[in-house]
Amino acid sequence: MAKESRENRQLESEQLLTQILQNLPVAVFGKDIKNNFQICIWNKGAEDLFGIKKSEAIGKYDGDFFPKEQADFFRIKDIEASQSFGIIDIPEESAQTANGARLLRTKKTVLRGANGEPRILLGITEDVTELRQTQSQLLQKSKFAALGEMAGSVAHEIRNPLAIIMGYAEQILRTLDQPTFDIKQVQEELGKIGTTVLRIDKIIKGLVAFSRDNESDPP
Repeated sequence: MAKESRENRQLESEQLLTQILQNLPVAVFGKDIKNNFQICIWNKGAEDLFGIKKSEAIGKYDGDFFPKEQADFFRIKDIEASQSFGIIDIPEESAQTANGARLLRTKKTVLRGANGEPRILLGITEDVTELRQTQSQLLQKSKFAALGEMAGSVAHEIRNPLAIIMGYAEQILRTLDQPTFDIKQVQEELGKIGTTVLRIDKIIKGLVAFSRDNESDPP
């Protein structure tokens, strides 16, 4: 009688867990580790995200639905997670979904039996495409703001060396205007101009590099 009561409680717990997983607002899936990661749990969130019905997913494998490269990536992460005693966090992966190619974040962990043996690999996946796009746009805006601030600073940094160059150039012209002049003095002034030009060049290259980094960011 006690054994039957324990079995009933266990059945009720499993049914409750199934109902909770089924109605979570994210994709939840489970894979049978001993059966080569065969899909054994597939909730409504997974149906909505991937466009694959539960009846179609149960008993199948990633390779039955996804391109080989994508299925191979999933399998590598499945194996990694199945050998871990913690949670494996995959912050970003590209996958084909019901809405086309999307960026997903997935967490995987192992459900173990009473003897500690790995049984089911449980995964929770959410679509983070819009979140990543928003983050990228915010970064883009912050870089443009920084670029504007930098432009003012660069203008000041360049204005000063240009004034120095003009001063040296005027000095050279005055020297050359003399009936006799010291060629070494002219060479020295030209050297100072060259050093100042290199300073400006360094400033400009830094600004160009920053601008290129900004342009390479995704929209």
